[in-house]
Amino acid sequence: MALEWAGLMIVVAAESLLLLFLTFPWPAKFRSSIIGVSSSILRPLLAVLPFAGFLLLDVYMKYENRIQCQAGSCTAMDREHYAKSVMKSQRNGILGVFAILLYWFSYRVTHILVDLEKTNKQISVKRD
Repeated sequence: MALEWAGLMIVVAAESLLLLFLTFPWPAKFRSSIIGVSSSILRPLLAVLPFAGFLLLDVYMKYENRIQCQAGSCTAMDREHYAKSVMKSQRNGILGVFAILLYWFSYRVTHILVDLEKTNKQISVKRD
């Protein structure tokens, strides 16, 4: 499962860079090319949503089926293993939620910028 989480980490990093590039104030010509690249990247990145959902479901299932330490029946090693498992589950859950939220933010910002670009073209046509 570590490979899936590593892949999701790379996708989250790529989504955050995409969102950073979209929101940075670039010159108009460079901005339109970034919007075009962003629009073409968002379609394949849509596969992240079910993938992140599956991984979040996996985190939930591991949380529900985790072995619980009852009073006094656990050793120090068992408690340490349990604590590590909880920390990993929390980290992975946050990563999955960020993957979904960053995709949604990138999609909405790209959509807003495309609409803004269309509106600017209409205004320039009506002005001429």
